[in-house]
Amino acid sequence: MQYLVTDYLDRTVNIYKEKIAVIDVNNAISYFQLQSKAKNIATYLSEKGIQFESVPIFAEKSVLTTCGLWGIVYAGCYYTFLDIKQPIERLDIIINRLSPNIIFTDKSNYTEIYKLYKNIEIVCIEDILEYPSNEILLEDIKEKMCGINPLYVNFTSGTTGEPKGVIVSHISVIDFIDIFIDTFDITYEEKIGNQAPFDFDVSVKDIYSSAATGATLVIIPREFFSRPMKLIDYLCKEQVTTLIWAVSAMCFLTTMKAFEYKVPKTIRKIMFSGEIIPNKHLKLWKKFLPNAMYVNLYGPTEITCNCTYYILDPKKSYEEGIPIGKPFKNEKVFLLDENRQLISEADIEGEICVAGVCVAIGYYGNQRDSKYPFIQNPLNMKYEEKIYLTGDLAQYKEDGQLYYIGRKDAQIKYLGHRIELSEIEFYVNQLEKVNRACCVFYHEKQRLVLFYLGSEEEEVIINYLSKKLPVYMIPNICIQVDSIPLTKNGKLDRSKLLNEYLQQV
Repeated sequence: MQYLVTDYLDRTVNIYKEKIAVIDVNNAISYFQLQSKAKNIATYLSEKGIQFESVPIFAEKSVLTTCGLWGIVYAGCYYTFLDIKQPIERLDIIINRLSPNIIFTDKSNYTEIYKLYKNIEIVCIEDILEYPSNEILLEDIKEKMCGINPLYVNFTSGTTGEPKGVIVSHISVIDFIDIFIDTFDITYEEKIGNQAPFDFDVSVKDIYSSAATGATLVIIPREFFSRPMKLIDYLCKEQVTTLIWAVSAMCFLTTMKAFEYKVPKTIRKIMFSGEIIPNKHLKLWKKFLPNAMYVNLYGPTEITCNCTYYILDPKKSYEEGIPIGKPFKNEKVFLLDENRQLISEADIEGEICVAGVCVAIGYYGNQRDSKYPFIQNPLNMKYEEKIYLTGDLAQYKEDGQLYYIGRKDAQIKYLGHRIELSEIEFYVNQLEKVNRACCVFYHEKQRLVLFYLGSEEEEVIINYLSKKLPVYMIPNICIQVDSIPLTKNGKLDRSKLLNEYLQQV
C-alpha cells in the first residue's frame, strides 16, 4: 500500500524504467532519470539539514522544476510553486508566511529572486542535479514520514485580500489519485497534456496520475495559451491523449477557431473544471473530437483537486446545463441550507460541503482562518468529523444529479431579489454571436453590468434575456470588450474587468 507519493515513482521506475516520464519543449526525461535526479536533490537538501519543511520553487514549470519538485518530496519536505509573474507584494506575503530556509529556482530566474531575498539561500536546481545521492539517508527520512505529512502548499486568493496557503497531505493526494485513475481508466499509454501551472491544484492530477501509472506528462508552456497554432501543433506533435484543463483554456481554443487549423486527433479524454463551460464551446469541441470522453469535474483546492464528476452522455445536448454529477468514491458530498440542515430534495439551493480523507489539513500558519470554513460536521455530534464549507451553491435536479449554481459571494441582492450572476451569464453564452460573457454587480451605483466578447448587438442580448429571465435580472448596461481578464487560476476576474471599464459604467 502506498502512503507517500514517492511510492508511486518508485513503483513505476521498477516497471517502466526507460519510459519517458516528462516532456517539455526543450527536454525529456525517463522515469529512472527523474528518480535519480530527484534523489540527488533530496540528498543535497537533507545533508544541509533541510527536512520536513517548506521549500518554494521560483521558476516556470518544466522538466527541470519537476525534478526539483520530486527532490523536495524525497527529502520529506513540501513544495510551493511561486508564480514568477505575480506582484512582488503578493510574493512577499507568501514568502513571509512560509519562512523558508532555501528557495529553489533556475538560472534564468536566479538574479531576480536573489535580489528580492538576499537573506534566504537561493539555489539553482541545475547546480545540484548531479549531487551524489545517499540512499541510507533518504531511507531514514522515509522511515520518519507518514501519510499525513504535508506534500504541497498552494496559495489561493483570500477574502481578506491576503493569499491563504492550502496544506494538502500525501495521503489525501494518494486517496484521490488512486480513485481518479481507476474512474477514468488512466494507464501507462496516456500522454497527459499539462495546461495548469504547477502552483494550481489542477496540475496535481497531471503530475501524480502520470507517476502512478507510468503515463507521460507533457508540459505545455504558458505562452502557448496565447498562441493557438503553436498549441495545436504541440498537441499533435506529442500525440497527447488526455487533457485535464481549466474551462478558460478550452474556450481559448474554440474562440480562436484553432480546430479549423488542425485537429489533435489522438485526444480521447477531455476533463474540464473551474467554471461552467458555455455550451457553444463544448459543442465545438464535440464537433471536432466527437469520439472523446468528456468529463465535468468540480472541487475547490481545499478538498484535494475534485470531489464530484459527471461523464457527459454523447447523445444529450445539455441546453439547460451540465451537472457536476456525483461524488468520487470515498468522498462525502452534501448540501446544507442556511440553518445547516441537510438538503436532499430536488430544486432546493444549498451550500456544497465535503468530508473525507480528501479534506486539506488547513491553511498554512493561519489557525484563525482554518477554523472557518474547516468545521465540525453539524450533522454529526457523536465524534470528530471535519468538513469543508466550499462557499459554492448547488441543487439536486429530478435526475438525481447535482448542479452547480454559483458562488455564495457572487450571489447578490438587487431590487429585493437574490440573483446568481452565473445564471445571467449562462443565457448570454447561448447566443450565437457571443463568445464569452461576464456579469458584474456595481454596488456603488446598484447596476448590473454585462461584459461580453463577440459581435452581438446589445438590443438583441436584452431582448433575448427578456424572454428567459425576470425583469430584475436584465443587465442595466451591456459593454462589448476585446478581452475578459482571468484570475491566475483561469477564472473570470470580475473586479478587474469592472475597474477597467468603470468610466463607462
